[in-house]
Amino acid sequence: MFLFSELYSQAVLQNTDLSRTAATFVGSVGSGFTTGALAAVAEYRKKLLSQQVIPEAEAGYANLFRIAKKHGTTKYLWWR
Repeated sequence: MFLFSELYSQAVLQNTDLSRTAATFVGSVGSGFTTGALAAVAEYRKKLLSQQVIPEAEAGYANLFRIAKKHGTTKYLWWR
């Protein structure tokens, strides 16, 4: 996560007029949000499997997005 935060901070610093401190703050917030959003999908998959809502063979990440799209619930995958 620290590497991701540093990558975000460097991108913000190089592409904006923010100071190093402000760029680090914005980069940390951005990387935290992205990491959380990605972890949320993994946790959602784990919950579906533990409750036996879908079989393990259908629990691939691409399939989770297909199922969500089919039922019009894609936006809920990103809500935490």
